[in-house]
Amino acid sequence: MKSTEGHFSVPPFRRTNFGAAVWASASSSHFSTAQNTGECDQFSAGYLLRCVGPLLHYAKYNVQPKIGVPRLQVASSNHSSSNRTANFGDGVCHLYKDYKTCAPAELRRKCSNLVATLEAVYDYVCSSNVLKYFSAHLDCLLEVDSHDPGVLNCEQNATESLRQIASSTDKSGDERVDRQCDAVQQYFYCMMDKYLNTCGQEAWQLKVDITKRSTSVELANCSFVTTPKPRDFTKPKCRDKGVCLCHNGYKLKDNSTCEDIDECLQPGLCSQTCKNEPGTFTCLCNENYYEKSDDGRRCIPTQPYLFFAHGQSIWNITLDGKDFQLKKASLQKTAMLDLDVEVPRH
Repeated sequence: MKSTEGHFSVPPFRRTNFGAAVWASASSSHFSTAQNTGECDQFSAGYLLRCVGPLLHYAKYNVQPKIGVPRLQVASSNHSSSNRTANFGDGVCHLYKDYKTCAPAELRRKCSNLVATLEAVYDYVCSSNVLKYFSAHLDCLLEVDSHDPGVLNCEQNATESLRQIASSTDKSGDERVDRQCDAVQQYFYCMMDKYLNTCGQEAWQLKVDITKRSTSVELANCSFVTTPKPRDFTKPKCRDKGVCLCHNGYKLKDNSTCEDIDECLQPGLCSQTCKNEPGTFTCLCNENYYEKSDDGRRCIPTQPYLFFAHGQSIWNITLDGKDFQLKKASLQKTAMLDLDVEVPRH
């Protein structure tokens, strides 16, 4: 980060590939999103930088993982009692929480032009609803981000387009924002199919949400199309000699029509609820008590309880016996029944 007379400057376009948008957005080149307006003086900016420094350092040297290493080592003993392997949240998200504790809300508001993008990205990534899907898709997204020539070309083109737009002086502010919106939209169009076909819908939505947040500071009024146009998979592809094939998730009904396969008819495919969709399926869990496994098929209890009847009431108790709750009272008669439910495992 360069400073000249209290003004912070950054390149006109911050990388938006998945890895960069998550952790490189916290690097020095992403720390500032606009020039200092004057309200955030040098002392305030310096104090803020001291608070965010550990996060920047960790992001630079620990979080950018090598492809093929699915877990990250927690370097600081403050967040781990042993030298164990941990996921993204154990490292970066703890440090992000420390940053927000160190920097008072008023200071972050005062210098919001310096940290708006960083906070927009990390508030999203470190939310509990996102973290539980993050580790399941991180490796695939990083693989595509770093190794796919087509995606790299999409990023290079978007980078160049946004740099040209930012440096142009012949357009009004609204026209410039419209052109920036168009450039990011073309970026989505360019790489959409690759991520959807390689990593799936859930991973693609993570990619989209992080990219939008990494640009939302300047492009707050943009409206993006991030879903592909519906494709007709009911028509088979036929080769010579009358051999016809259907797309994955469909089966040949006759020589001219493909029909959807109901995967949910397969016993044990999902441990709780299976939802059939055109060409695919989705496993659902009761989100009040379960979270999805990494493969998206099994439901893992977030906090297991044992239920027991006592007199005219029903209680539940944690497995360690430290917490119990009354669930139903003043019943005429209660009884206990043990069930051993086998959960399908793949």
